[in-house]
Amino acid sequence: MADTVPSPALILQHSLMAHVSAAALGTAATHALFTHIEQGAATCEAIAQRAGLSLREFELLKFFVTHPHRVYDRLQLLDLVWGRDVHVEPRTVDVHVRRLRKHIEKNDAEPELIVTVRGVGYKFDPDALDR
Repeated sequence: MADTVPSPALILQHSLMAHVSAAALGTAATHALFTHIEQGAATCEAIAQRAGLSLREFELLKFFVTHPHRVYDRLQLLDLVWGRDVHVEPRTVDVHVRRLRKHIEKNDAEPELIVTVRGVGYKFDPDALDR
């Protein structure tokens, strides 16, 4: 990776694009982050820290990127991202989604990537990257 690191939002957006599109973008930074998303927790922790995300926010992002277009409710996200042995309030998901949106959305007040499906939950819409 080059000495100059792109902004966290740009890195994340490029990694999302690399993951959900058929063609790779070709930049070293994008390929490096894409590789990190696909690897284990220690690597994720390092790249999350570099991008300004908590590890849990990064894990949530990784989950959404690898499961596009499907709606998950809070309890499903708690089970699938936090794990079955963790006992936290379902609203914890809302807090993490809100923080994650601040990093990856163009306008976190009008999210396009991580969309709220009213009365159901959240889904990742990779098509928003092309808009």
